[in-house]
Amino acid sequence: MVARERFHKIYQYFPVRGHSFLQCDRNFGTAKRKIRKMDRIYAPQQYIDLIKTSKKAGFSVTQISVKSVLTLRTGSRSSTKKT
Repeated sequence: MVARERFHKIYQYFPVRGHSFLQCDRNFGTAKRKIRKMDRIYAPQQYIDLIKTSKKAGFSVTQISVKSVLTLRTGSRSSTKKT
């Protein structure tokens, strides 16, 4: 683009780790902060409860079975959108 004289300079910025402004990253950070405050977590249900209550509006948590993980296509059909 510079060679074709369309631009004089091109600036390339690399994202800094931990400085994302995307909504999904903020949501993940909110849940992670609440989980970090716990001394010990003994059961998966505790993770689910912490994630659900880490935000005032709450998060939607979908539990999947081991079989769904092994057959990912069948397990993801009910919880993902087609694009």
